[in-house]
Amino acid sequence: MDGSFTVTLFMPLRSSRNGDVAFDTLNSEKAVLSFFTTQYPDIVPLMPDLLQDYKDNPVGTMVTVRCFPYNIAPRTLLMGDAAHAIVPFFGQGMNCAFEDENCAFEDVTVVDDVLKKYGMANIDKALLEYQHLRKTNCDAIADMAHENYIEMRDKVADDTFRFHKQVMDLLGRKFPNQFRSRYEWVSFSNIKYRDAYAKGITN
Repeated sequence: MDGSFTVTLFMPLRSSRNGDVAFDTLNSEKAVLSFFTTQYPDIVPLMPDLLQDYKDNPVGTMVTVRCFPYNIAPRTLLMGDAAHAIVPFFGQGMNCAFEDENCAFEDVTVVDDVLKKYGMANIDKALLEYQHLRKTNCDAIADMAHENYIEMRDKVADDTFRFHKQVMDLLGRKFPNQFRSRYEWVSFSNIKYRDAYAKGITN
């Protein structure tokens, strides 16, 4: 470890109102330095190369991909980000892709069995079943990732929200088999994303 750290800045690309800060308003060294000095004064002394680092690292974009069907042809199947890219606010992008692979391998067994019994014409049925299994789960984790971004952006400084989180944590400790946060269901269990999403609504 070299003692360095990474800074990731999430902001709108364009300012929607006069006075709003967005990436398009940080269009000069003075604007960049003013922004960081105002918003993050404690880290500016720790970043002697702030201006050069900001210049050298281009602004990227984040997208959510929702598509259907996942198959392009009877033998071509979209998986991972090609089928369901999600924003990185729930830490599940790679896991979701791995689930695709696991589910696909399980379905390959189904395909093999079906082909032995019915022939090549039935591969469409296997792909259709796979897609319906994955679509609802991938949409659920996409929704949770976006909702978590809104939560981190707007609610973490709200006293009522923090109290709600404390109550949830207490219930989770008292009734671990009945009550978990959505994050715990997703990260520390094997239940489907759509089921974790539904449990989060119930909570």
